[in-house]
Amino acid sequence: NVHYDHYIEYCLDICKSVAHAGFDRILIVDGHGSNEHLCEFIARRATIETDALFASTMWTNLVVEVFEEIRESGAGGAAHACELETSAYLYLDASRVQMEKAVDHYGGAAGKEGSAFTSVDLTKGWGPVKVVQWTSGATPHGVSGAATLATKEKGKDIVDAAAENLLGFIREFRTTEKAKRTDHRAVKPKLPTLPSVD
Repeated sequence: NVHYDHYIEYCLDICKSVAHAGFDRILIVDGHGSNEHLCEFIARRATIETDALFASTMWTNLVVEVFEEIRESGAGGAAHACELETSAYLYLDASRVQMEKAVDHYGGAAGKEGSAFTSVDLTKGWGPVKVVQWTSGATPHGVSGAATLATKEKGKDIVDAAAENLLGFIREFRTTEKAKRTDHRAVKPKLPTLPSVD
């Protein structure tokens, strides 16, 4: 595991290096739900600390519409090692998925089945409250959702939608106008600057 401070600073260093190399629009694509808020924070800081424009997303955010059309599970069926993620993995590399060991488990670390407050689903969203606890204490096998409903065919639709929507956003982002910055702070922070190479 990487401590979150190191993760943030490492990713921020990469983002800033890429921005200082001349790229002015940079998208951070996250593949792990627990890092989603960190990636958004990194994009926010990188935008503030450079002249570039940053965006961030979790890959599953790009497949909501398609998955909602093909899913068999109800709310909570797509949270971790679930119908959505296992389907994608089956499509990408079925030889590494042991479907005979697949189980369904609702609830998990981020939500409680039937709760009006702590529900979680990758495409249906979060409840209004996020309870943070060890995943291993809430699910004995890491599954939060309906892994047994995963299929390679669903995975193809999911992966295709992710790629198509990612490309669609990139095309849009390339032409997104950067808003003119107006600093309304009374006291301006002293941000570090790179030494001159001249």
